[in-house]
Order: sequence, then structure tokens, then C-alpha cells
Amino acid sequence: MTWVPAGLRNLLVGAALLLGTGALQDVMHGLCVDGISFIPEAPPLLGLTVNPLVIQRLLGTRLLFADLIWLDTFIKADTLHERQPFTAVYRAFKTVVKLDPDNILAYYVAGTYLSVIKDDIKGATAILRDGAQYIQTHPYSWSEAWRLPFTLGYNLLWEEQEVEEGAKWIRMAVLLPHAPLSAKRLAEKVSTERGRLEVAARVLNEIFRTTSGSEAKARVEAKMLDVASRQELLDLNESFEVFLRSSGAYAFSKKRQFEAFFRSNGHSKFDLLGRPLGFDQLGKIIPISK
Repeated sequence: MTWVPAGLRNLLVGAALLLGTGALQDVMHGLCVDGISFIPEAPPLLGLTVNPLVIQRLLGTRLLFADLIWLDTFIKADTLHERQPFTAVYRAFKTVVKLDPDNILAYYVAGTYLSVIKDDIKGATAILRDGAQYIQTHPYSWSEAWRLPFTLGYNLLWEEQEVEEGAKWIRMAVLLPHAPLSAKRLAEKVSTERGRLEVAARVLNEIFRTTSGSEAKARVEAKMLDVASRQELLDLNESFEVFLRSSGAYAFSKKRQFEAFFRSNGHSKFDLLGRPLGFDQLGKIIPISK
């Protein structure tokens, strides 16, 4: 399974480039700042063998190596299952954007892949932030560049729980050219729980739409279901408050309130993920352990 969304730059030449990857990797894993030395075993990713400072001195090869490393990383990433932040996949992608910093799409694709597929949240935030900061000071041609800070905002809001900074990037994103009205409306609500859930749902739906491969889609879908289950709980609790006010059921015991509410709206006593529902100490409906 290779997660490479449609429309990526240079994929048309990917097959030709890959023919030379094996031979080039044998040579490049020996490159260092001072020159060339040979070592017995090559690291798993080409991006970890390349020093961008060396490549930048080789005229005419910088973008070629950026493309080779990009393709090599996606091909090999599925065999790497790391549990710590700033994974080898992140470091390989970092080499790509150092060699080709004007490729704004690379920051976006690498960041979403690290966040959703590889669960490298810290690495995703770092590379998305690099890209979002880059477009603040450099010209760019990607018409959908607003997605880059928008996705950074999602990652901070949802994965890092950095609400204030995440909201800042969301609001910045919708000021960029071509940001759709729907995204601007989400930015207006990003300070609320419902708004944050809607941001997460939008980003994940877009990633799911552009993702190929059953395993990758399953990972995205799991996150989408988590967001949907939280939206369901938010809706239930808002409806529960309305029910209590309109029915006068405040006088009932918590158990009786619970029974009456679910009878009134026909909702199952299980959430979207199949977890039984109950009350917390504040009287809010929450999923409880079976």
C-alpha cells in the first residue's frame, strides 16, 4: 500500500527515476559533508543517507534528488512502524523540503501523511509549521495553499490539544487566496467545541478522499469515526438539555431522566462506536466502560 494522492508533482517521471534509485542509494549513503566514504549497510530510507548541504553543491541535481527521496520514502514507509515522534519518515520528508523548499504541496502531503497514517503527530506539526511559515514570506504557485495552515491548525487543535495556536492558523488560512466560504465559516466557529469538531471532520474527509490503499483508508476512517462519535455526544447533550427544560424532567432521578430522554428520541443507549452510554458526575452523557 502506497499513499500517494493524485496530482502530485513529478509522478509522471516516477517510474524512470525509480530505475536508478537502487544504484544511486548505494552511492549516496556514503556521502557526507567532507566527501565520500563507503559504509557496509545502507539505511532503510534514501532520505536519511543524503546531506542536503552536499546535494545543494551538485549543480542540477537538487530537485532530482528531492524527487527520488520523495518516491523512495512513500514506497518504503509502510514497512516502518515507529512509535516515537520525529520518525525516520519525518526525517526523510524533511530532507525533501530542504532540497526543494518551494514545493509547497510536499509540506502538506507529508504533514497529513505523518499525522493520520503514521501517527507521528510531532513530526506532522513540525513539517506543516515549516510550510505554513514558508508561504508567509515566499511566493508560491499552488492555488490550494490555504490547506497547509488549515491542516496545521487541525493538527494543533485535534492532535496536540493546542487550541489557541491551532485556532490562529485556521484563521490565517482562510485569509489566503482561494480559501472557500465553507472554510471561512468554520474559522468563525473554531473557538467552540463544535467548530473544532467540524474542522477535524473537514480535514479528515479530504484526506480520506485523496487516500488510496485499504490500510491507509482504514486508519483515516478510524479517526473520522472518533470525530463523528464526539459530534454525536455533543448533539446528544445539547438535545438532553432541551429535553430537560421542555419536559420538566429535572425533578426525576438521573436514571429516570436518562430512560425518558432516550425513549423520547428513539436513540440507542450505545454510541456510534458501540460503547454504552451513561452519565458523568456533572450529569453529562458520556460513553462508559462495558
